[in-house]
Amino acid sequence: MCKLFSKPTNQGIYHCNGCGICRVGQGIGISHFHCDTCKACYTLESRQGHKCVERALDSDCPVCMQYLFTSAKPLFVGPQCGHALHQTCFKELLQAGTFKCPTCSKPMFEEKVIKKIQKRTKIFDYALKAASIAVGMYLVWRFLAS
Repeated sequence: MCKLFSKPTNQGIYHCNGCGICRVGQGIGISHFHCDTCKACYTLESRQGHKCVERALDSDCPVCMQYLFTSAKPLFVGPQCGHALHQTCFKELLQAGTFKCPTCSKPMFEEKVIKKIQKRTKIFDYALKAASIAVGMYLVWRFLAS
C-alpha cells in the first residue's frame, strides 16, 4: 500500500484501488467516486455532470505544468469538455479574463454564464474558495440562475 504524507487535515485520506494510490478525502462512496474511463477519482457532487475523458488526469495541469494524477491540490473540471486543471490555476485564468479551456479552447461555460461571472467575480471567487470543485460550481450556477 502507498503512503501519502500530508499535513493533518479533517478531510481524511483514503486508498483508491482503481487509481492505485492514496488520495485526500473520506473515501470511495463517501466523498468520492472512481471513474474507470477517466481512471481517476472525483467528488460525489460532480458525478451528475461528469464528462468522461479517457485517462483525464494522466497529464500535466495546462497552466502550472504539475502532474494532475498525483497532485493533492483541489481540481477544477471543465463542465463543457471534462478537461482538468488546478482550482488555483483556474482562478488565475478567470482573473486574467480567460474563459476558455487551456487544453481544447472550448468555452468553460455558456456565454450567459460568462457574462454573469464577469459581473459577479467576487461572489464566484468566494464560492470557489469556500467549496470543493463540484460544490463550488453548483453554488455559483445556482446563485447565477436565481
